[in-house]
Amino acid sequence: MAEENPLEGTSLLSTESAVDILLAQDTPEGDTVDEREELEAQDDEEVVDEPEAEADEVEVEAEAEDSDSEDIDDDEADEEEETEEVIVEEPSTEPMHRIRVGDEEIDVPLSELTNSYMRQSDYTRKTQQLAEQRKAAEAELANVQAQRKNYADQLEVLEQSLNQGEPTQEYWEQLYTEDPLEYTRQKDLARDRKDALAQVAVEKQRVHDEHLAELQAAAQKDLAVQHERMKELIPEWLNEEVAAKEKTEVVTYAQRQGFTPEELQSVSDARAVAMIRKAYLYDELMSKKPAVTKKTKSAPKMIKTNALKSKKQSSKRQRQKALANISNKSGKDAMNAAVDFLLTDS
Repeated sequence: MAEENPLEGTSLLSTESAVDILLAQDTPEGDTVDEREELEAQDDEEVVDEPEAEADEVEVEAEAEDSDSEDIDDDEADEEEETEEVIVEEPSTEPMHRIRVGDEEIDVPLSELTNSYMRQSDYTRKTQQLAEQRKAAEAELANVQAQRKNYADQLEVLEQSLNQGEPTQEYWEQLYTEDPLEYTRQKDLARDRKDALAQVAVEKQRVHDEHLAELQAAAQKDLAVQHERMKELIPEWLNEEVAAKEKTEVVTYAQRQGFTPEELQSVSDARAVAMIRKAYLYDELMSKKPAVTKKTKSAPKMIKTNALKSKKQSSKRQRQKALANISNKSGKDAMNAAVDFLLTDS
């Protein structure tokens, strides 16, 4: 009996099927079944692994696309930030007005002109209010001073009247002898007049003290005003070191011109101080100039020593009088006095 060929009656087999058949011929059936199942399981695992690998590739590609998308978004965000930083200022549509400031003409926005006008108006209004308040205070002060003067005059008249009624010692002795009762009554009246005189004296002193306090307050106020005025007339004295140095030199200079310390202390007008300082600076400048010698054809005229001394003393007296006139005058008269002081020979 011929052996059956397992390949007969079959179509072409795949390589894997042929290998399986050959292995089946040399291997027991149980083993062949087990091995076949293992091979099928491996084939299934390979089939399963392929979709997982494909899924992994898809995920990697998706992540790459997401990364590229994020990079693009970041680039677009950076471009937007750069775009936002570049701000193009549009030309202002606010109306402009040309004004003259000194020798220049400038264009100013209407809003700035409005604000400037409002500030100026507010400043003018406040200045007017302060001026009105100052006038009202000055008027009230003048009224109080007038009332005080009237009251002081009445006290003076009353004091004179009370002093006129005081009898002599002879009158008291004669009255005591002739009419003791009248003497007692007149003594009581005299005692009342004495008490009234004492009260009048107290009131007069009180009025005098009030007037003196007012004068001192006014002097302090005027001194403060003159101090501020001096800063305007002598801006160099805003520097404390320069002010201290020049004040000492000016005082020394004035004393050399014949002014006493008491006279200098009484000078409170800033204009007078400025004039003395100018005279001092002028003399200092002249003293530093080199002496110029002139050729003369004839000998200089001799002058007696006594005449020179008298002329120098007269010049000092004239300068003292001119400086005193500055402090005693005001307004245009004070300026004229200051000019006289400068023109007076030292």
